[in-house]
Amino acid sequence: MREAVEDDSFRDFYQATYGRTVALVAAVLGDRHEAEDITQEAFARAFARWPKLSGYDVPEAWVRRVAMRLAVDAFRRLQRALRVSRRLSAGRASSAARGACPALSDRPAGRAHCP
Repeated sequence: MREAVEDDSFRDFYQATYGRTVALVAAVLGDRHEAEDITQEAFARAFARWPKLSGYDVPEAWVRRVAMRLAVDAFRRLQRALRVSRRLSAGRASSAARGACPALSDRPAGRAHCP
């Protein structure tokens, strides 16, 4: 019976706070889809800890903090991916400028064959 009460209280909490959390994360990231994914992850973590979190004065603050940390992590991953992409693009451009085939740039010039 206790689990059913906890599930009901979490459901009520989720329904009351999900939209605000998505809006906050979307405002930070600028991507509603990513914000929904991050918010779902934050609420999944909250659900796993709900017996303890439900005793907090403002459990929504915990969820918001987790969601924001996940958003920062996602932003950092994106920034890393962009840096790598730029480096790869710059490497291809410099190889093309030298007339080398980027895929075969480690082979001796006489053996390199680009399609």
